[in-house]
Amino acid sequence: MKSQTMGLKVASVIFGLFCLVHILRLIRGFQIVVGSYYFGRGLSVVAIIVSGFLCVWLWKLACPGSSSTKATPASNP
Repeated sequence: MKSQTMGLKVASVIFGLFCLVHILRLIRGFQIVVGSYYFGRGLSVVAIIVSGFLCVWLWKLACPGSSSTKATPASNP
């Protein structure tokens, strides 16, 4: 396996875990407070969407049979 493919898969798994943690935060109601600033649940919704998208996108880039890496055949009229 090429190192670039491995790197994409590792990054995809990290983003997937990040997404799952934010889903658990919404389900369980964990609060995130840094200093005196409270991060609302809306931030977790945005984080779920972004990290979920990045997880799927990076995984598709890493897979050799994905549609993003296949060459499209030229159509003959």
